[in-house]
Amino acid sequence: MRNLPTSNLERVPKVGIWQEAKFLLLWTVLTNLPWISLVAALKLLANSNHKKDGVKFLKAQLFNIIIAGGDAHAKNFSILRGRHGFALAPLYDLVSYHGILNSFPQNKALVKLGVPIANRNLSLFDLGLNDILSCTKNRSLINEEISNWYLSVSGDIKKKVDEAHSLLGPLKPEENNEIELLKSAIVQRVEEMSAGAILKKQ
Repeated sequence: MRNLPTSNLERVPKVGIWQEAKFLLLWTVLTNLPWISLVAALKLLANSNHKKDGVKFLKAQLFNIIIAGGDAHAKNFSILRGRHGFALAPLYDLVSYHGILNSFPQNKALVKLGVPIANRNLSLFDLGLNDILSCTKNRSLINEEISNWYLSVSGDIKKKVDEAHSLLGPLKPEENNEIELLKSAIVQRVEEMSAGAILKKQ
């Protein structure tokens, strides 16, 4: 697990020890329950002193929908403690199932979002932006920020995955072929999501 830089933690407002203990206890309990839902996690994060944690959490869900990240269950979201409070940790254990699904497309229905939406554990391929936005109560500022972030990611997705590929350096031909398939799957997933009219006004 990566640690947040100290400068980031120092920006988390100071929090009372009982409030912090309650939050950490609830998070520990909830993330050990297999039926924890996205809505329940968001309600808990709303009590965090780091106001961007809920937005970060929702962006993580969208990112996993795009990459077919089926391992983003509640235990793979952690809380970092610092002397000024606590914050949601950076993402880790990111796994894309696109590579496997290229060989076994019939298994798409089995790939779920690790944290189900309101206990509706649908396939990742049945989900889009509107499903994520439906979990928030503040449907103005938060939803606008998340929608804009999604548009920035999806609007130039091919360039972004090509840039990521270039960072890997020299690869064997078979490795390049596998990555090209993964890139194509990610681009196709974003196109499918956009074609599904997921960007309707909320």
